[in-house]
Amino acid sequence: MRYYMKQKISLFQNFNIFDEDNHKVLRIDQKKVSLTRQSRIIDVETGDVLARVKQKLVSIRPTMIVEVDGEEVAKITKKITVFKDKYKIDALDWKIKGDIWDYNYEIIDGSGKEIADISKKIFSLTDAFEFNIADEEVNPVLVIAVILAIDYVKDTEGE
Repeated sequence: MRYYMKQKISLFQNFNIFDEDNHKVLRIDQKKVSLTRQSRIIDVETGDVLARVKQKLVSIRPTMIVEVDGEEVAKITKKITVFKDKYKIDALDWKIKGDIWDYNYEIIDGSGKEIADISKKIFSLTDAFEFNIADEEVNPVLVIAVILAIDYVKDTEGE
């Protein structure tokens, strides 16, 4: 299933998620007052919080924690490398393949099967991502939370 994530024009990284028929299905709200970056992924129909992405307060490298249905399901940390950005996704048997720097990458599972491909729209007033979730057995909210966490780790490194 193809999704589009478009940042709202604001001081915070708030996004709307649209399906391939251009229906708004989710929204991402960043917590306004916090020591660390925290966001919630919310179902626009029900208002339910489906997932949270939050920055680990104390860590050597920027680390984001992904919670789905109140349970920690993954930690995303940027690995220390010389030439290429690499990310470690703890607790999930997922890997990142491609060019993170230019936001043109894939998430693959441990067996090499594609879970999702992600690309960033270059000519856009605000951040806009397009991604296709290839593995229909995977919770799309989890994939969106991991994409958001990777974006936050990249942003945190630049701060």
